[in-house]
Amino acid sequence: MRAEHLGLRIDPNGVPVTIHITSVRSRSDGARMAFNFFDGADYVSGTVDVGDATFEVGENTWLYWAPTGFRSIQDVAEAVGKQVANGVAIVAGEPIEE
Repeated sequence: MRAEHLGLRIDPNGVPVTIHITSVRSRSDGARMAFNFFDGADYVSGTVDVGDATFEVGENTWLYWAPTGFRSIQDVAEAVGKQVANGVAIVAGEPIEE
């Protein structure tokens, strides 16, 4: 229903896309700020199957403490979502979002 609302065409006979979440670590914002990098990174990772192709996605907060400051798990999830979209586009031979 959302795809139709956005004007996207979904072909029910198209290539299946399956996303498997393999690991997640998410603390509260308060815990992330209180313990900073001493408690490790929060992360989301998984694998994506597009027809016969498979690729891995993943992102974490670890590399973002020093250069950019606080990064939320929502930012991490958004980055992983972009990786999924770009990976599906590459498999389909379409341009990707940089």
